[in-house]
Amino acid sequence: MSLFFVALIVFGIVMVLFYNKAKSLFIGNIYRKGANLGVLYFLLVIPGMLIIFSTFQISLLMIIFWWVVALIEGIVANKLISSIIK
Repeated sequence: MSLFFVALIVFGIVMVLFYNKAKSLFIGNIYRKGANLGVLYFLLVIPGMLIIFSTFQISLLMIIFWWVVALIEGIVANKLISSIIK
């Protein structure tokens, strides 16, 4: 179970490294760049949510709620990352 949390930390580090390399590709101010990266993070989460939906007995409403939470968390976290890295 603890490997699950390690995977999230590694994924966060990879996203920071990706943002550091690709920040010139995103247009706008720092917060807009972070929001764009948050949407990219959300798109990367979708396959995992589909795997969870097809594997476990979870309702579609719960998966949709998790997608919305992942979108909000991705935007907020990546705005924070973009403001720290600048």
